[in-house]
Amino acid sequence: MSKPLFYREIQFSRLGGALPEKVGSFVVGIPTEAIEEYRKEHPTEGTDAAFRNLLSKTEIQRMKDSLGFINLSLDELIPFDGESVTLGIPAFESEGKRFWKILQSS
Repeated sequence: MSKPLFYREIQFSRLGGALPEKVGSFVVGIPTEAIEEYRKEHPTEGTDAAFRNLLSKTEIQRMKDSLGFINLSLDELIPFDGESVTLGIPAFESEGKRFWKILQSS
């Protein structure tokens, strides 16, 4: 049985125009246990800071590469309010974390 995950949606925008253009996002699930452990070690930081700090540079780059655009910025981290069962199969997994790609509809 898999460990319970804590979810956030991370939105990505493409830079270069007059305004950033949102191109897609990932729903990321990090084991709740890892979030709780991080919060114990860093009690002054919020949950979003814990979430950001538990993502590796490699994982962030892999999300950017998967979206297929250049000049991407990690734009916003927001609570995920959907049902995890509707996400389907993750695009990739890394160190107990799961990553689901959501493309921006035109």
